[in-house]
Amino acid sequence: SIASIIADAVDLPHAIMIASNYESVDIGGLPVPDARTGEVNRHVFGPIARAVREPVLVVLDEATTVTPSVWGPLLRFVLERVAGDQPLHPGSRILALANPSEHAPGGIELSAAALNRFVVLNCQPSIDEIEAYFAGRDATGPLRAAAANGLVGTVLETAQAEEMSDFAATLRVLPTLLQ
Repeated sequence: SIASIIADAVDLPHAIMIASNYESVDIGGLPVPDARTGEVNRHVFGPIARAVREPVLVVLDEATTVTPSVWGPLLRFVLERVAGDQPLHPGSRILALANPSEHAPGGIELSAAALNRFVVLNCQPSIDEIEAYFAGRDATGPLRAAAANGLVGTVLETAQAEEMSDFAATLRVLPTLLQ
């Protein structure tokens, strides 16, 4: 959701890369020898190739689950804006998203070299925002979504609404329930 909001704000299409699913060759480029010249060219594919060809917001999701071997080419991608041996399109942008390492399966602390290349924003909703979401006062909350889909009024929906409202009230007393 954050990636979509930012992509809309900068008026770019976005391509999401679950960074932990990539290998170093995916970012650094697949080495392909040129039979005529003997030179080795590095070809990139998928969202990275798209960011080379056209302006796009590349979203590196799950950055705290990237293996150390991938961070080398990933840092070059972020700092020098080069993938394989190809520069990114001048209009392309990079956004990295991550959960705190202690909340990510197999999570790692980002190195100073990685953190120095990003503007780090720590986002955490307030108790008021969480309460509004669960109590149904937030337009994006589950109760509003249920109403939009014609589900409000069923016995099950009424029970769920009461449970969410109870949970929202509980947050006031026990805010440590949130992670």
